[in-house]
Amino acid sequence: MGILQPDIPVRRMASERRTKLTDRVLCRSLTPIGFALPGVHDEYMRDSLLALAGHGDGHVLTVAVALLLAILTGRSDLCIAGVFGAGKTRSLAVLLIALSCELDDFYAVVYTKENVAAKALADQISDLSPPTQAAFGRLLGRIEEGKGEAYATKLDVRCSDRNRVISEKRILIATGGSATAEMAMKYSSFSLGFPRRG
Repeated sequence: MGILQPDIPVRRMASERRTKLTDRVLCRSLTPIGFALPGVHDEYMRDSLLALAGHGDGHVLTVAVALLLAILTGRSDLCIAGVFGAGKTRSLAVLLIALSCELDDFYAVVYTKENVAAKALADQISDLSPPTQAAFGRLLGRIEEGKGEAYATKLDVRCSDRNRVISEKRILIATGGSATAEMAMKYSSFSLGFPRRG
């Protein structure tokens, strides 16, 4: 957790950035709700996220520690699996919001297998009303976009203005198929301009 270990080859992230990430997110998650910490969004974190992080099932902290361990060991991805209703989506939503609140330069792409999971994650994030909500976007394919408002979320990036909108987002949610199709486009902001960091 931010401690350099000579036996672990950290390839992808500089030491000071790794420490900043682990220190800020883990420190906020483990500090009692009554204690304010420096940060623009600390009040939101205390009022909205800490109760979820402190839930007795331990899922939010488990996902946070798993992500931080992946970063410390030089991995750039983290697969989350579990039974239906275990709290995977909620935990990921809380963690992504915490990272977006704590780090102005945090960028991520979340790949889901199906549109149902992408919609569920986007709905969870929207329901928590983070102050960084404008940084999130859910990429829609033509078929999903055509399903109507019942399948829409507040984070949707529609096909018509996708290139303009993608460049303004820091965290994108997409199905594997939608992301693959987007990266195959010659002038896509997703394949050309979206920062490969975080």
